[in-house]
Amino acid sequence: MYITFNKGETITHEGDDAASFYIIKEGMVSVMHEGKELRRMGKGEYFGEQSFLSEKGVRSTTVQALEKVACLTLGRTQLIAILGDEIEKIIFKNTQRNAIVASPLLKGLTSIQIEKVVDHMNIVKHPNDTVVFHKGSPCDKLVVVLEGTLKKVLKC
Repeated sequence: MYITFNKGETITHEGDDAASFYIIKEGMVSVMHEGKELRRMGKGEYFGEQSFLSEKGVRSTTVQALEKVACLTLGRTQLIAILGDEIEKIIFKNTQRNAIVASPLLKGLTSIQIEKVVDHMNIVKHPNDTVVFHKGSPCDKLVVVLEGTLKKVLKC
């Protein structure tokens, strides 16, 4: 379905049930979490797939039109029929993009730089109490924590 939004209109509300996936055809939107802008998105970019396909099915952000916006919108059944096995890859890449944009250290990267970083990333799940880095070992990778926390452990 093709749908338009006027400047200032809210497209999705944080905390609402996820019902659609959106692809921006025209215009610019602001993606916000708890009232703070995380990023801006424009033509060709998409949103809504993470909460739409997650177990909770709840929107994690509010998306508001910064100007007149036109979007293509798809429901869950349509999206799965179109994307099939590609859904996991799309969710993975979008999660990485969002983590980079949210990082105080990396948020200044350009869109091209973010895409280059995302193309070289992979997800590694560490069980609790796993050592991720050893003191004195070379720092040859960037770690972005998507879920959970890291803690510094000093052994005497």
